[in-house]
Amino acid sequence: MRRVASGAGAGFGIALAAAAPAVAEDFTVTDLSDAGPGSLRSAIGEAESQSGADRILFASGLSGTIALESDLEVSDPVQIVGPGPAVIAVDGGGDSGIFAIGSAEQGADRIAVDISGLTLRNGGQVPYGGAILSLNTDLTVTESILSGNTAAVGGAIYAAYQGSLEVGESTFSRNISGSGGGIAASGIDVTIRSSTFSQNRGQAAGGAIAAGNSYDPLSLDIENSTFNRNAAGYLGGAIMSLPDDDTESTLAIRSSTLSGNQAAAFGGAIGGGFSSATIDNSVIEGNFAIYGPDLYSGSFTGPGGPPGGPCGCYPQTDFLTGFSFIGDSAQAIITETVPGSNLLDQGDALLGRLADNGGPTQTMALSAESPVVNKGASPLTTDQRGEKRPVLYPGIPNSSAPGANGADMGAFELQYEEPPPPPPPPPKNGPFKILSSTPNPAKGTATVKVRVPAPGEVTLVGYKRLKTISKRANAKGVYKFRATPKGKLKRNLDKRGRARVLIKFHYNPDSGRTLDKGKVFPLFKDRNEPKATPLAVARKARAWLGSNPWGSR
Repeated sequence: MRRVASGAGAGFGIALAAAAPAVAEDFTVTDLSDAGPGSLRSAIGEAESQSGADRILFASGLSGTIALESDLEVSDPVQIVGPGPAVIAVDGGGDSGIFAIGSAEQGADRIAVDISGLTLRNGGQVPYGGAILSLNTDLTVTESILSGNTAAVGGAIYAAYQGSLEVGESTFSRNISGSGGGIAASGIDVTIRSSTFSQNRGQAAGGAIAAGNSYDPLSLDIENSTFNRNAAGYLGGAIMSLPDDDTESTLAIRSSTLSGNQAAAFGGAIGGGFSSATIDNSVIEGNFAIYGPDLYSGSFTGPGGPPGGPCGCYPQTDFLTGFSFIGDSAQAIITETVPGSNLLDQGDALLGRLADNGGPTQTMALSAESPVVNKGASPLTTDQRGEKRPVLYPGIPNSSAPGANGADMGAFELQYEEPPPPPPPPPKNGPFKILSSTPNPAKGTATVKVRVPAPGEVTLVGYKRLKTISKRANAKGVYKFRATPKGKLKRNLDKRGRARVLIKFHYNPDSGRTLDKGKVFPLFKDRNEPKATPLAVARKARAWLGSNPWGSR
């Protein structure tokens, strides 16, 4: 049973300081059942029974889907640390919400809850937050996938009543609601980092995010994120605000990409309604709406506005924009913050399709032909994928506007690596050479010298006439090989005392082509007895006499 105070959806209280959750005790999920020992529901109940900010982990090797019959209520600070969205999914089955966190009841404590490493899918049949209802809570969602969730307000997440919402390295896809297909938030601070919103739908407004501020000021801060193919039935294909005249709603977008979103009437990407809005180093192009294809400021007196002039339904938004690409600025009030830094009304930024380009979330890649490469300015050191930023792509000039640093506009930074140096050329045939042969008549062999130009293996290839010898040449230089006859060649040499033989070498360098060379050399064999030297005569005499030098008596 979800704990929702009366009026919880208003705008679509006094903030209490919230400490970061401290781990008090760990509880481990060992079973994928909806309830019972070892289940996620049981682990949450055990954590709720303990004081302090506890941590819920998942047993190593546990994987699959937790199918819920009712949502999981959380009223105490906790960290739910999943093993990764591809490993564990929590499924509402289309007729149950997934997490109901915190309370808007009078006197309820503000809590801090972290959820990471999970897929939350198919939450539904609830008025607020198909996957997560967050009230009076500092909620952090990281490294997660929220997909296929539905609600009247906030298809995936509804967050309101003080607190805050921080989303990092996560994906919102195919979530549906009346307002805020991905997220609906009211009167809180919302931060989006390195995340992707794709194919979410707000039946009325805010295909990806709908912001309201009926009680407290709201801020929406987006950095290094991508919004693609989100849709709204009326206003704000990706983002919109439903403001209150007495409070402020602020929007800040940095190094992000909004492309391919659509609204039936106003604001293909952003539907306005913010009391202040800044856009820096971003790409907003290829979106569609009848009024304000990319940006809609919400109030017009000049030509091109909706019939009947200003609608008067919400404040006019002036987009303070620098170092950004706006494909179509019609029906948008844009104030350039750095003279000459924007690229306005230039149509196509040549973005790639949304795809896995590395990193935890999908992005829209750039090529060197894109007009946004090297034209930006960003203090960030990485792009949405975690790749280096800025990278000065060679051959493309930077923006000439003050403060430009060569970053690419948008969430994606085109990388460049110096090509490796070419390999050294292979040695020419000439340097490897058979130099000379020195016969040894006493042994019937010859010493052959070869010149080796570079390290490699050198083999005297004997076949059936000579003994084969291989040597490793560790450096260039002259190497010696002994040509030793065998078989028929040896018999002929012993008989005749001389022979001619083709001595072949095979050279296999460490780099480059192999070479085969051969040369004919003579071999000699002395068939005469050695001359009788005095020493030789003495040796023969001693052998004849034996051990007695005077012979036998």
